[in-house]
Amino acid sequence: VLFRSVSQSRYRAPTIISDENYKPVIEDLDRDLLEAVGSVPYKMYKLYNAIKEKGTEKARWHSGVLAQDIKKALDDKGLNWNDYGLLTYEELTTEVTIDEEGHYKPLDGGVKIAVNDSGYIDFIEGAMTLSESDGKTYLTKGIYMVRMEEFLVLKMAYLESLMGS
Repeated sequence: VLFRSVSQSRYRAPTIISDENYKPVIEDLDRDLLEAVGSVPYKMYKLYNAIKEKGTEKARWHSGVLAQDIKKALDDKGLNWNDYGLLTYEELTTEVTIDEEGHYKPLDGGVKIAVNDSGYIDFIEGAMTLSESDGKTYLTKGIYMVRMEEFLVLKMAYLESLMGS
């Protein structure tokens, strides 16, 4: 079985296909890539939704890396982040109306941008943009995501390279 359903692997670690027969192009790790990933700092952060739900004081701290830091590190080495499986970026766009209080209410039911309990979209500065076309207003939500298993493999390879392994 090449793929397992979520219910079958509920209490198991994820299994990643790593058979060389399914990887027709194989190369050694690029030094610039290792140095870029090696320069990415680990950080602590609180999540937007947790802060909205619990408040800043009660929201829990998490640790990890920020996708934008990885993108910048790759850019600084002259590497195109789209050439690697470290990051993904997705955008969702939906038509909205803006009421007199400045709330954004989605009009179309096809695109699922989360709404709050009042049925409005909470605008996240830097992650969302507004645009107009043909007299209609559109809200676009963009989000970067990190494939942590790939990031951690590269980070470990970078650390091993420092130790001369």
